[in-house]
Amino acid sequence: MSKKIITEMNIKQIPSGTIFKIGFICNISIWGVVALIFGVMGMSGMDIVKWNDANVYGIQALVVAFLICFVFAICGSVVLMLGGLIGSRLMGSSSLGKLSYFVETEN
Repeated sequence: MSKKIITEMNIKQIPSGTIFKIGFICNISIWGVVALIFGVMGMSGMDIVKWNDANVYGIQALVVAFLICFVFAICGSVVLMLGGLIGSRLMGSSSLGKLSYFVETEN
């Protein structure tokens, strides 16, 4: 006959630096695609990329698009990091940070 035992495992807190790095990688990949599209459109002569109320064309459009992408990625990553910090403080006192599972033992 086998017994079922409930085992609990505590999920350790993820450091805020790790949350920032994961968020930055995700943001830079998404905004990088957008920046590449806008930069190529600006290089081809379309009025897509602006800097100080002046349209930017050529290679400068690509550089400015990636610069704007980098700023948006940093801002988004900081928001994710702060949300992770607040969430970890709230979840630290609850039982949601625990993983419960059954283990069968044979006797």
